[in-house]
Amino acid sequence: MSIFLAIILAIGMQTARANADEAFESGIGWYLDIVGYELPEQLLGRLSLEQGTQTFSIGEVKVTLREILYDGFWIYTSASVMPSSPDGVIIMPGSASFGDPVRGGYGETAHSDERTFLEAAQQEGKRLLCVYVYPREFDEMSFYFLDHRQDAGGESVMVAGSCLDAPGGEMTIHWSVQVFEVDKDTGSYTLIDESELPQLIQPLGDVIVQSYKMPDGEALALTGITLIHTALTTYAIPAWADEAAQERYAFSLMDEGLREYAAGPAPAVFSFEMEQLPGKLYVQVSDLRSIEGFDPVAFARSDEESKELNGK
Repeated sequence: MSIFLAIILAIGMQTARANADEAFESGIGWYLDIVGYELPEQLLGRLSLEQGTQTFSIGEVKVTLREILYDGFWIYTSASVMPSSPDGVIIMPGSASFGDPVRGGYGETAHSDERTFLEAAQQEGKRLLCVYVYPREFDEMSFYFLDHRQDAGGESVMVAGSCLDAPGGEMTIHWSVQVFEVDKDTGSYTLIDESELPQLIQPLGDVIVQSYKMPDGEALALTGITLIHTALTTYAIPAWADEAAQERYAFSLMDEGLREYAAGPAPAVFSFEMEQLPGKLYVQVSDLRSIEGFDPVAFARSDEESKELNGK
């Protein structure tokens, strides 16, 4: 189902929102829901492309570019694809393999075809096309994910996401559409069509970057934390003392009442729900080998290491 590059996320997922029997259900909202995060309604209404959805055909594939969520650090996109000629083509999303079920892997009930993509193509004598739709820039980032939902009428909703190396402002991404012919005998892929479309994007809101430093006199495995506060969530970037410390220790963040901040949306590894950035950040480091938690330590703001990026 999912493809993760340079990162493995083990997530048990079930959802009651897998049906798409009404109007189009947000692909990004659906994905965040199945990984345990309910996207606020005010953000759900801001996912559509400013110029509206864009639909075009590339060879035997009808593509609709639908949504972008860009908060200044993470970028999520969703698009849908379906065959232009259903009688002759079966489309397999790029996040699937030909051994995956046509009905989908998240309990979708839009149709009940239990066959795999390969079985359906072989039994019906149809071409099997594998389609990828995601920003080309993701190929240059340290990792990204692809996933999909199977809707009615042979439509596949394709979701992609990645984070920037550093928080940014307005930027241009390039929707990349690639269509591969899958050889039903050998399983080999041959690129037969591709297209790109530029898209100017802006963060959903202001992005605030603030660093916090370990107080003098402390000797912790974690020497600092940088928080990236966005309209979606707050990301934490830890500064470990060394690589060995990064592998051995974990951390949690607390408010002044020493209450842990709730986790933000996956697949961001360290994200937290904060209405605003605190003056002091309480950090608790724990040893993964002994599950021992050290006393929380107050990290203070570093005024020299803060900045704000304006969003829309």
